[in-house]
Order: sequence, then structure tokens, then C-alpha cells
Amino acid sequence: MYTISGGNFEPTAPLSVPRALHSATLLTSGEVLVAGGLNTVGATLTPLTSVRFDALFPGGMQFDLHSVTSSVERYDPTRQMWLSAAPLRIPRGSHTALILHSGLVMVVGGSNGTTLRSVELYDANSNRWSAAADVKTPRFAHTATLLRSGEVLVTGGNNLQPSGGEVLDSVELFDPSMGQWVDVPSLPVARMNHTATLLDSGQVLVAGGYSAIENAALRSAFVFDPQRRTWKEVEALPAPRMQQTATLLKDGRVLLAGGAGEPFGAALRSGVLYCPNDGTWQGTAELMVARNRHTATRLASGEVLVTGGSGVFDVNDPWSAEIYQSAKDEWIRVGDLSDGRHSHSATLLGSGAVLITAGQLPTPDPGYTNSAELFTSAL
Repeated sequence: MYTISGGNFEPTAPLSVPRALHSATLLTSGEVLVAGGLNTVGATLTPLTSVRFDALFPGGMQFDLHSVTSSVERYDPTRQMWLSAAPLRIPRGSHTALILHSGLVMVVGGSNGTTLRSVELYDANSNRWSAAADVKTPRFAHTATLLRSGEVLVTGGNNLQPSGGEVLDSVELFDPSMGQWVDVPSLPVARMNHTATLLDSGQVLVAGGYSAIENAALRSAFVFDPQRRTWKEVEALPAPRMQQTATLLKDGRVLLAGGAGEPFGAALRSGVLYCPNDGTWQGTAELMVARNRHTATRLASGEVLVTGGSGVFDVNDPWSAEIYQSAKDEWIRVGDLSDGRHSHSATLLGSGAVLITAGQLPTPDPGYTNSAELFTSAL
């Protein structure tokens, strides 16, 4: 395994539409599909639905007015340009997206002022969206994980409606052979803004998140066994954590980085590693910059690139990026982002470069960017 000593960020073509809390999915063609997301009220480049998003995202996303876009774009890494794609059937943000074994992209839930139960499928060959079976419970800020079987596991989230919000313990499983969602045992503890990671064993680790009952970040963690369809509690996190990233390392451990220790609280510099062999956690070296609403991407080298992020209204350094070297348990600073951002996306391309896309600007106002940049590593 080679070791990265640094890297550079270089601007690439901007998107047509500024956005944050969108999805970015690597297609089988090597292109990147960017769909939906939040935008500012009054934007005219794409159909938008104006909504109120008060207290929608525990941890700092308390802005009065947002819009949600149905815009979809495809990034061609060979030509380094964005191409217009068919729009979503329903505008949405804070949804999930993943690519199925069939090559179709599945978009689940999200919100456009109403929490959504709708599911859409994108066929890159025909550039068309089609409706799939709805999830049984509307949700945003949930997770969606592709299992080895090709099934999709959706966990937790929030079902916010005009009458109030409900942080969910419900879990659903999509069977592509039947095209239907089926209920599976609920999470032992309801949560949103958590992480779900497919382990090398084929099981799924769900960790941290926000509890409405406690109005607090969670320490609890559970592992889902798809064969038995059971949940098993594992050792609790050393400290409460929500809005963190979770990255499966090459050695099978899971790195949780950053996040917040309480709702609307300061971002964290700490990281922890989950060891699936014994179901325990161990601390890591501290990140160089405290961050939440950042991204974490495992590089071809096995190291983890962490970019951007912010605490409450830019108390941190949203231009910074760093790499975790698990063999040394060290974080090293790499070149700064061209544009500071959080709530953006980061996608590992076939070339080994990482595409950083859009996001929210590091200002107290709810501004958004359409800029994109490429990270290339240096040995």
C-alpha cells in the first residue's frame, strides 16, 4: 500500500444549480449523478418548491426559508463538464441515493416541506426516472445501505409533518425481486442524523445520531444481521455523537470522524474506530480541525480524505482538508479547498481523484454554491 503525503484541489466546471444536502452517486459509466438538494428561495434556474425548514436538521440547520430543487446533473470526468439530466419526479433534499446491483440509482425519501415516502429509480441509459414502491414511513435524515443480497436497508430518520416531528425507530427492507418494502425489526433506539456502515461480514453497523426523546446525541450502537434480521447491541461510543461520518477501512474497522456532541453544539475534533472482531471502540488521534457536516472518502490508497464542514455558523475552517492514515493513526493536512463549504458531497472517481460538489457557504446566511473541485493526491 502506498502512502499519500499531500494533495491539491483544483476547480472544475461548476454545476448549473447551487445546492446542498443533495445526493451524489457514481454511475457504472464513471459519471457522477447529482440530484436534488436545498437551495435559496427565489432561484430561477430550476423548478423549486418554497418551504419552511425551521429546526429541520438538529445541529445548526435552523434557517427560516429554503427551497428544494428537482434539478439533476451528470458530471463527465473525461471532459470535466456537467450535463443536464432528467429532473426528479419530486423535488427533495436530505434524501438518500445508492446504486442497485441492476445499475439503477434509487433515491429514497427526503423532504420538500413535507416529509416524503416516495422512491424514484434513475436509468442512466435512458435518462429517465420512474416511480418505485413508496417506503411505508415517510422519512428524511435517514440512512440507506445496499446489502450484499442486493436488498436495501433503510433505518431511522425523521417524519416531520405540520402537526410535529417524529424521530423514527422504524426499519424497512427493499426486496428488488419483489419491488416491495417489508418491515423488519425496529431499531432498539430511535434516531436520525446517524450513520450506517456495511461491514465486511455483511452486517450493518448503526451508530450515534440524534434522539428526540432525550433531545441529545446518542452513544448507543447496534449491528443488524441481514440473515437473521436481528439487532445486536454493541459497546456504546465513548461519547455521544451525531452528524458524524463513517468510513469502512481496508482492515475492516469503521472510522467515525467529527460530528457534534449535542444538538446545535460545537463540532468535534475527535474520532473513534469500531473493531468488528470484538465489538468495541477505540479512540483515534484528534482531527486537525473540528468539523461536522463534512465529508469523508476512502481513497484508493486506503486512507480517508475529510473535507470542509462547519460548526454553528463557521466557527471552524470550512476550507481545510485532512487525511487519516490508519496505519500510523495520524491526521495530515492537505491542500485547502478552493471554496469553503459544508453539507456538500464527495465522490471517488475511477481515476482515483475525488469530486467535491456544491454545498452550503460558510456564512450565517443560508447561501449555497454551485462550485465543484477535484482532489488529486501526491505520494
